[in-house]
Amino acid sequence: MKRQWFKFYGQDFMTDPKMLALTSTQKVMWITLLALVSTSEEEGIVKNLTEERLKLLSGVLPNSQFDDEWTETNGTLKKFEELKMITIDRETINVINFPKRQAPQDSYDPDAINERVKRFRNKDTSLQETKRNDRGEEIRGDKNRIDKNISIVGETDKEWTFKSFLEGMDNHKRRDFQIMAAYWDFKGIKFTNKEQAYGEIKRLLRAAKALEPYEDDKIVKTMNWLKKNADFKWSLESVIKFINEDLNKLKSKL
Repeated sequence: MKRQWFKFYGQDFMTDPKMLALTSTQKVMWITLLALVSTSEEEGIVKNLTEERLKLLSGVLPNSQFDDEWTETNGTLKKFEELKMITIDRETINVINFPKRQAPQDSYDPDAINERVKRFRNKDTSLQETKRNDRGEEIRGDKNRIDKNISIVGETDKEWTFKSFLEGMDNHKRRDFQIMAAYWDFKGIKFTNKEQAYGEIKRLLRAAKALEPYEDDKIVKTMNWLKKNADFKWSLESVIKFINEDLNKLKSKL
């Protein structure tokens, strides 16, 4: 599948041991190889590519003032192969994991969005019902109080993990917790301990409460739109700001 662009993981490029094992010129050759496979009909594969041609496409030229670069980069494809970055079959090169790392995230997949909305709708929202005492009088409480309610989220594990905590939030009876879980999922936010998660919940509580009156699919679609189109660091407050906008009209402005 030909692409006009491809995902480039800057953190990996700067810190991955495989990248650190390459010379600066070999890194240029690697980026050139990624560009080639991104425009190939067969995703992750480029055919009829020799090391010499890859050098030339990367700006490494023989008989130049940098002639030592041509010699020093001999065996670069073999090195890529030894580092398990590619596989080679004659002149056909397969970049390992390229399709997987270029695959769209669930948040961009319409089917995944629909599934998320369906799951969101099926949650038990019984705690939103008004509670009354024996005389039929409404029992009022502080809806913003989280200490007792949150203590049951992800607390059954012997060792606290964010995965189980997020699942607990996602399946919690409180709708504001569900909204926060969806937001973390869209943003890829993770916490390493319970205290971090609790602190973030307290910070997001007001915004999550403000979103409770909106339909699930409207919340999810607004988050998805922000993830794909926002050129700023969006937050749950941003969802409140944009949820009533005609997103199709706004798309061309961002």
